[in-house]
Amino acid sequence: MNSFNTTLDLAAAEIFGLFERTIAEYEEELRRSKEENQLNHKLLEELRRSKEENQRNLNCRPEPDSDTNGPRSIKAESPVVRRQVGQKSTVHRCPECGQTFGFKSSLKTHMKVHAKETPFSCPDYGKGFSAKTGLFAHIKVHSGERPFGCSVCKKHFKWPSHVRMHMVTHTGEKLFHCSVCGRGFSQKSALHSHTRIHTGEKPFHCSVCNKRFAQQGNVSKHMVTHTGERKFDCSLCRTGFTSKSNLLRHVMTNHIGEKPYILDQNQEKKKNRMNWK
Repeated sequence: MNSFNTTLDLAAAEIFGLFERTIAEYEEELRRSKEENQLNHKLLEELRRSKEENQRNLNCRPEPDSDTNGPRSIKAESPVVRRQVGQKSTVHRCPECGQTFGFKSSLKTHMKVHAKETPFSCPDYGKGFSAKTGLFAHIKVHSGERPFGCSVCKKHFKWPSHVRMHMVTHTGEKLFHCSVCGRGFSQKSALHSHTRIHTGEKPFHCSVCNKRFAQQGNVSKHMVTHTGERKFDCSLCRTGFTSKSNLLRHVMTNHIGEKPYILDQNQEKKKNRMNWK
């Protein structure tokens, strides 16, 4: 039972880690939209001031030259705006996991995930979150609210960003590409995980033997070597295995030619059948 609880705790930690990263990315998106709106507002303000200044110049000159006194461009009149646009292209990298952000404020929010700062707590369960948006998302779990729907399959989600992430399952788009090998990914988080193959980074470790891994999911798979849990059962002879690959190897070695094999996990028969000839 202790080993089972340990596995559940590891799975929960992985899920909440992914949840926190998703919330951080969503909060960055909100901040980016706010910054872009502020920038657009300043651009319009500069345009208005430029127009007023040009109008004053025209009123002060009785014989304006047609070629030289036209409205000056925003580019020439707005060094402040140019500087702000230049700042937006600055990349802020997390020193812990290497994730990049367009704004320093977004990086600061993200760093709370590593520092395990949780100033926002759920009033019902007491669970803490590093960002207010994380708390709001957690509360939606209680209410079950899913107001944002997919236009293709009508599946509903808690956040609009989750709808956009889901849409790639229909479109097959791979907008994020590895700069080393060119492999494409539909999610930025998947690309970030993939890059560890090239960098050799292994930020996740086993709490028992301290072996390190590039992916959190691999830690969970590795833990069965310590817990001995066998959740993959052969439906023909009921032998248990610690991984699906070991189960399939067992079937191919011992049961080829027998009746169609049904993959049975946690004593529940699945619909997908594999006929072994």
